[in-house]
Amino acid sequence: MTGVQTCALPIYEIQLRRDAGQHKLVGALLQSFPTQGVSGDILQEVRSHVLAYEEMEERKQKVNERIAAFLAQLPADGRRSRLEAILSQITASLDFNTLPRLDSFLNLAQDTNLLADEKLALAVTGWFMGSDAAQANVTLAVSLWEARDLVAQFLAENNPLERKNLVARMRNLEGIGVERMAHLVEHLPPPLHSDDFEPETAFSITVPALDEQYDLTYWVQLPPEYTPLRNYPTLITLNGGGSTPEMQLDWWAAQQAGRHGYIVLAPEYMRSNQRKYQYSEAEHQAVLGTLLDARRRFAVDSDRVFLSGYSWGGDAAWDIGLAHPGTFAGVLPISGVCDQYSILLQENAKQIPLYVVGGEKDSDRPKRNGHILDRMMTRRYNVTYVEYIGRGHENFYDEIHHLFDWMGRQQRVEYPKDFECRATRPWENRFYWIGVEGIPPPPLGASGSFDPKRIRPYLIRGRIGAKNTVSVDAGQTLVTLWLGPEQVDFDRDRKGVLE
Repeated sequence: MTGVQTCALPIYEIQLRRDAGQHKLVGALLQSFPTQGVSGDILQEVRSHVLAYEEMEERKQKVNERIAAFLAQLPADGRRSRLEAILSQITASLDFNTLPRLDSFLNLAQDTNLLADEKLALAVTGWFMGSDAAQANVTLAVSLWEARDLVAQFLAENNPLERKNLVARMRNLEGIGVERMAHLVEHLPPPLHSDDFEPETAFSITVPALDEQYDLTYWVQLPPEYTPLRNYPTLITLNGGGSTPEMQLDWWAAQQAGRHGYIVLAPEYMRSNQRKYQYSEAEHQAVLGTLLDARRRFAVDSDRVFLSGYSWGGDAAWDIGLAHPGTFAGVLPISGVCDQYSILLQENAKQIPLYVVGGEKDSDRPKRNGHILDRMMTRRYNVTYVEYIGRGHENFYDEIHHLFDWMGRQQRVEYPKDFECRATRPWENRFYWIGVEGIPPPPLGASGSFDPKRIRPYLIRGRIGAKNTVSVDAGQTLVTLWLGPEQVDFDRDRKGVLE
């Protein structure tokens, strides 16, 4: 009985690492899995994993063989040369993470109604747009190849005029509409991807400041077997007083983040002489700027970005998370307090899950948070509260497995069709698919301090109705809409209603 119990952990580890895309490690675990003193059920489960990997390897070989065979059937002309150039890059990047993109190609490879170049077009379009969007259209395949380069240049370009020129060139490509462009962007690697960064090794990135802002520096740790062709859940972690971004990175990434396949980011969001969280634009921009820059360099899954913080970093997580609810899949304050603007934005918790951890004897924090949490739970918001009895102000590493389990069950609603949020400061300017400009700075008290009685949150409401109708209520602000094919049909007439 003891042997059976001890083998349960390796099975769990195999499943965990497989789901995290760490297929080399899974192969090693399967190869070294013990066969003595193990129950038949466990051995059968191990065997099913082995067979699944063998099947994936066979499918990968079939892809390479059939691409080569179909290319050989084409006449030696410019079309064949172009397809060869495209497909050589595809096969060089083919692995167990990207193999599903070519399912349609494999499934229709024996279809006698398709010509060889049409079958190859299925491989190319499936690679660039996903298997479900694959088409036997050679012209489209070549256009997607050209569009890929233009999109990559656009995403990496900072000059507005050059970006405008790139958009004009994209519009001239044959067969590339909004929906296909959305599929293409979804399957592209990060535009500033570099092979210089080692997985499982902490490193820092500094982005030079624009205008009169500070340089942006943040720390990164990538999970094992990181590849730019697979999207990864991402955690932004904020340090408190007496700790550093590197310490926060180590707390999350030393063991568990790698096992679960997370990218961990730790921005230097506070100044060297800072003694508490200041609810400032600079702090918000440091966190949001870190995420923006990381998206351009690393394969961040934008629907699974989480924000956490310890101590003052927990205060910041409360504030930044509730101020930007459309950005994160969840917020995890540890030994932090919901205060100042966070209290005014508490209704935004309806849009974003919270996992709050604290100690019973952590000064007055349990009481201060208690009033807010009680109100959120009464309104049936997605809130989890964990309080450690008899313990005070600490980081509660005991909770690490529960934190990852919770994050594994959360995902951002990227395109809600009906939502409302609150805003209190000018830099709270993006809510899902609505951008706003013109929210005035909040009035302060006589001494320049925070005065909640003088601040009235702005209501931002958005709704996408039937017949491509878009309704926005944002007061007197300037509104920008960020709409995609998931929300409106770009092939139909569009009607906007701004209230």
